[in-house]
Amino acid sequence: MTATLLAHRLTGNPDGPPLLFLNGGMMTISSWERIAAPLGDSYRIVRCDLRGQLLSPGEPAPSLDAHVADVIALLDFLGVDRVHAAGTSYGALVALRFAILHPERAASVIAIATTERITPEHWEGTVEVRAAALAAAAGGDGGQVLDLIFPVTYSPEYLEANAAVLAAHRHQTSLLPPIWFRGLARILSSLEGLDLT
Repeated sequence: MTATLLAHRLTGNPDGPPLLFLNGGMMTISSWERIAAPLGDSYRIVRCDLRGQLLSPGEPAPSLDAHVADVIALLDFLGVDRVHAAGTSYGALVALRFAILHPERAASVIAIATTERITPEHWEGTVEVRAAALAAAAGGDGGQVLDLIFPVTYSPEYLEANAAVLAAHRHQTSLLPPIWFRGLARILSSLEGLDLT
């Protein structure tokens, strides 16, 4: 566990039950805003960037268990004993592992857009994205990360209909600092051999 806390944001009803949002690999705290805002009337919302994401200090955790240890340290610091944990993609894997390792602290888990294991086919694609992230960290075009992700995430019709928005997203991603791409590569590396079944 790293000594520095994860970057975090608390919003919503301070008297409501705690709801923890865990980011997908390429997200940051603000990515949850459209979901967190309406839930804030009923829940105390806890958001954080995992180590290796945009706002949290230090080297990315080498494993899901290390991310879970960071989350536990944050919850302890905030005085939160038990949470509803909602995660998407990579964050869902962290949420599931959190519930496995600390069932007494998980009131519920919502796993969005994720899998229980990384298949050999999925790993091949992950290796390609990781290589693009490392190339971007070394000064290459960071937009190539999204060039690999977009075609497997969106249908051809969606890509065509949203070309301008996706091009802007690609440009914004290409401007991220090298440390972000190194963090993404390390996050992706932690998926090798993953099997939560």
